[in-house]
Parts: sequence; structure tokens; C-alpha cells
Amino acid sequence: MYALQFHTQLTSEKWQSFSTSKQLLMVGNELQRAINKAADSPAAMLCFERAFELIDLTVEATTNRSQRKELLRMRELLAREYVSQAATPSNIQSLLRALVTLDADSCRLGLY
Repeated sequence: MYALQFHTQLTSEKWQSFSTSKQLLMVGNELQRAINKAADSPAAMLCFERAFELIDLTVEATTNRSQRKELLRMRELLAREYVSQAATPSNIQSLLRALVTLDADSCRLGLY
């Protein structure tokens, strides 16, 4: 794992102690912030970068092969929005909904 730039106090071990649903919801928080920051602004891009860090930690913590595959696909879709620098709130909202459906507990909360 690379050195964390944004979550410097967070370790892999600490992240692994969180439930999968909590991990996904924390990634979702960053995506919600990106929506609130006007999706294509520099502040929103920082939200994406923080989300990438958290997704990478989640991938590292995941032992379920199919869930890892879905997380990496989600990362790829986020990267597409990030690189295009034309992310719209509705696109990010769609990604957010897809993210929380990766875990039954986070999906049940229905926050997004």
C-alpha cells in the first residue's frame, strides 16, 4: 500500500477493523461531498482523491474475491469521472447508489 496523502492518521489495520458497510459509507461520504461541491470544481476533485484512498484501503482489506472485483470496477468508474473533469452531480449520485448496494447493510440504511 502506498503512503496515504489525505488520511494520514488512518492505518490499514484500523480500516480493516471497520465493517464493510462502514467502509463503503465513508467512501460514499466523500462522493456526497463531491456532489455538494459542484461536481467539477477543484474542491470536488479533492473529494474524489480522498474517495480513491478509501476505496484502495477497502480493496486491500477485502478477502471476498467477487466483492474486490466490484470495488475495483467502482474505482474504474470513479476514475473515468475524475479524468474527464466533467463529472455531473447526477453521474456521481448514480455511482454513489451503486457503491452502497455493494453491501446489504449499507444498502438497507438507504441514506443515498
